[in-house]
Amino acid sequence: MADLIISKEDVTPFVSFKENGKLHIEGRSLSEDPKKFYLRLFEWVNKLSVTKVDLISKIEYMNTASTKIFFDLLQAIENNKSIETINIEWHYEMDDFDMEEIGEMIESKLERSNFDYISCIDMEYV
Repeated sequence: MADLIISKEDVTPFVSFKENGKLHIEGRSLSEDPKKFYLRLFEWVNKLSVTKVDLISKIEYMNTASTKIFFDLLQAIENNKSIETINIEWHYEMDDFDMEEIGEMIESKLERSNFDYISCIDMEYV
């Protein structure tokens, strides 16, 4: 299984999913059809065979459709039987209460993921 690296575009985030379980997603997710973009991520996560995942999320903004599909992606990680530990760093800008609340809502619906919220003054982007 190869690493999955996707460059960011205007409406889609940067993605770096490493086969060692280090996952990073950063930028904006505004696609009108997020399923098309996230399908590659689902396929990759379903094949991942590690016991621990460390996900860094530095999403600046997500539209409603992306929020749902992002939640589904995290559920797919939780449903992967080989993964025992899931750690999520949820970065958000200090004054962006919407992104903080999205993280909290997603966390409340997941069962096995450990969230760490990191408030930033200004996120640096890849």
